[in-house]
Amino acid sequence: MGGVDTVRGISYQHAHAVLTALDVFGDETLSGIRVEGTEDVMDIEVHCVDATVVLAKQIKTRGPERTWGRGELLQIVKRWIKLPLAKGASFEIVTAGRLGPSAEALRDALSEAAEGEWAQIAKLVGISASDPIYPVLARVAIRQELYGVEPILAEAERQVRSMLPGSRCDTDLSDLAGQTIDRLFRVLSTKASYSAPEERFVGRDEIADILGGLDRIHVEDRWPGTLQNEYLHLARDLPDGSVTAPRLLPTRAQHATLPWNDQTLGLEQLRSCQGPVILTGRPGSGKSTAAAVLQKSAAVEGSVVLVAHAEAYLGNRLDALVADALSAILRRDIPSATGKQLLHDANVVLFIDGVSEVPHTIRNDLREELRGHVARGNGARIILAGRDIAAVTSVLPVNALPTRFTIAPIGHSERFQLAQRLVPQGQSDGDRDTSARTLIGMVERSLGDAAENPMLFVMGAQLINDGIPFEDRPSMYAAAIERMAERGLTSDMASTVAVLGVVFSRLLDEGRRYAAPLEWSRLVSEACTLVADAGIDVSPLTVREAADRCGLLTTIGYTQLRAPLHDSFADYLAGWASAKMLTSIPDLIADDDYQRVIFAAEIGGVDTQLATAVTRSLPFCAARIAQYDRRPVDHSSPGQATEHLKMLLPEERVFGINMWNDGIRTIAYLTDGPSGWVEHHVGQQMLHEAPSVVCTSDEGPLAVAVRLWRVLLKEALRQSPGPALPRLDSIESACAALQNYAVAESEALSTLIDQVAPARTRDPLMKAIGPFGLEAIVRPRPNEGFLDEWPIEFAQASHISVRANEGSLSAELEAYRESSVESVMRKSPQESASDRINDAINTLVGNKWL
Repeated sequence: MGGVDTVRGISYQHAHAVLTALDVFGDETLSGIRVEGTEDVMDIEVHCVDATVVLAKQIKTRGPERTWGRGELLQIVKRWIKLPLAKGASFEIVTAGRLGPSAEALRDALSEAAEGEWAQIAKLVGISASDPIYPVLARVAIRQELYGVEPILAEAERQVRSMLPGSRCDTDLSDLAGQTIDRLFRVLSTKASYSAPEERFVGRDEIADILGGLDRIHVEDRWPGTLQNEYLHLARDLPDGSVTAPRLLPTRAQHATLPWNDQTLGLEQLRSCQGPVILTGRPGSGKSTAAAVLQKSAAVEGSVVLVAHAEAYLGNRLDALVADALSAILRRDIPSATGKQLLHDANVVLFIDGVSEVPHTIRNDLREELRGHVARGNGARIILAGRDIAAVTSVLPVNALPTRFTIAPIGHSERFQLAQRLVPQGQSDGDRDTSARTLIGMVERSLGDAAENPMLFVMGAQLINDGIPFEDRPSMYAAAIERMAERGLTSDMASTVAVLGVVFSRLLDEGRRYAAPLEWSRLVSEACTLVADAGIDVSPLTVREAADRCGLLTTIGYTQLRAPLHDSFADYLAGWASAKMLTSIPDLIADDDYQRVIFAAEIGGVDTQLATAVTRSLPFCAARIAQYDRRPVDHSSPGQATEHLKMLLPEERVFGINMWNDGIRTIAYLTDGPSGWVEHHVGQQMLHEAPSVVCTSDEGPLAVAVRLWRVLLKEALRQSPGPALPRLDSIESACAALQNYAVAESEALSTLIDQVAPARTRDPLMKAIGPFGLEAIVRPRPNEGFLDEWPIEFAQASHISVRANEGSLSAELEAYRESSVESVMRKSPQESASDRINDAINTLVGNKWL
């Protein structure tokens, strides 16, 4: 095994050298690379034209059975910072191995250092606040890659294809690109074996010769130029996939102190924001549809909204991601250098979809690249989209203040319009309206609140029109897959579903739903072996052909990454596999695993292992799956409910849960004593003296714990009204009052979060709430009109600043509102803070739980 690991490590290192050599070829400020650097800590050196090293890399792989610890990575960092060249160069540790918790802490501390936050890295490295080593540490990064050699060389081939003359057929281009990369790989591998440092150096001219004298970027591939016109021509004709155009709601963090109104906004609002934008929504709510509609409508107007997929992102290669997005429209390879030109174009909007659906290591790399781009503020505007608001927000630098929107659920009128389009044609207007209402009723009975999701509504309506019954969300997905199989003339879909369930479970364990082609084939083969032990006999070839033929799988962007038709199908299949005991939910569940967990609970119910894993890792998800906990109550239920509740509360508390039964229902209440069952008369006495809940006979321990948790949360968030607002007779008094109010609200937010948030949920909750501060400008009162109030312009911010009629808000605060001091302060600061936390919890749970 050691020999295999060594070969794997050398191949991985040389693959990175190939991609780095292409970077050098494409950058006239660089002179070449050295493989196997002059110091042991450097596997790859990148040299500037003045012969200095501007970037050094150490490339490491490691088997899945071992993780990196902080100590061994810290040794590498300390060796680097002692080198003289470290004062002017950047350094990357790139690994395909797993990072342990301590290594992740080091990686995060280095990332904070790059943003000027030194406390954590100083503590870990053991240096004083005055040490001059800080600028060196700010240029050190640890990057973890979940992919191996295949995607790296695939990106290298894509770059070479983009530089080859375009008159050849696709097969010839691919073959020639592969041969060119093989040649470069062999040269770099040979050079790495030489003993003399000068023999291990490969200059830019030599790289050009190896590549056959290719042009870095053809005239027709330069942006904007004729390439922009070519893009606009094709983008205007793109299908946008919309049955109904999604609408937007600003997140409540944008108007935290204002009366909430449900007026939705059009997608054009996304393009009008000058700073970064975050767009979130539940699976199937229409995020990808919004991207497609926005791209097409912008092209019609002569503007560029380029849609990229986070799944296609390779670490530290944002320009390649942009080039891939452009290639997807033009249907030919575009060089990364063109992607860099697009990133510098302030007239371009870059929409990156699926940000929260990739592993956190990829989000970390994307955050590192976006830090400088967002700080400069003079290039392409960025829109980040994903399911989870906390995960998407984490990709932006901490000092970025994005405008945040969520996709609005479709209301009854929109469902009626959709249903009218979906009912069979040839009916009179009256009959069509009746059929539409009937269709809506049938979908709503099966899906409940999920009928507000456009993808699920359309999927359910189409199944009903085809006469295919379903009872709930899982059975609807099962029916949809069966219908796809029938249309694709695919047999034995049951075995394919089992194998794909195992494959997507393995991928979701790593935080993703996609794989490179060779990895996909390997995962399918391994899954076939596993399901054979469960009595399911199917070949890998049969599964791959069935999944492709029925349309359940697709490719992402212009890459060959294999992915489900929609990521919710991966969640369903993985949840199904867990419910059928083919796989298990991990003990530590990732933030993006809500839907797999919910599907598993919907299909197979909740057992002790699932309940414990969710309350430990995803407390707010416990509120979603508690309704599926139908374990019969027994002597152990009070103790189990107590353990679940303790993981949902913010701090260690000594308490128990007592339960009693009145013959019909189960009643549970908190006690200072031990957990257990009590007599009827004891329970009745405590019913009005302690936090209590009344449960039905089929609610298990998790359901009991979640009910009690909700009672405690509502009690903690209940705030008394403040005193009446005094009359503000001057603009100075209005400013002072609003300043004091903002300070009090910020303090109340911190206090309440400490009271309600378990440690695991504190960061996601704070991201869902948004900035605690406020920047506002108070204007003079109008001379006319009915308002006897002080008008203001304001925005949520990371700081508190209230000014009297001075200039305008900071340029980065695009999400400003107009109101009045009196309206903003209509509730006490504590009530306003409570409302914001209440709304954030509902956002994280995914419904109006509180």
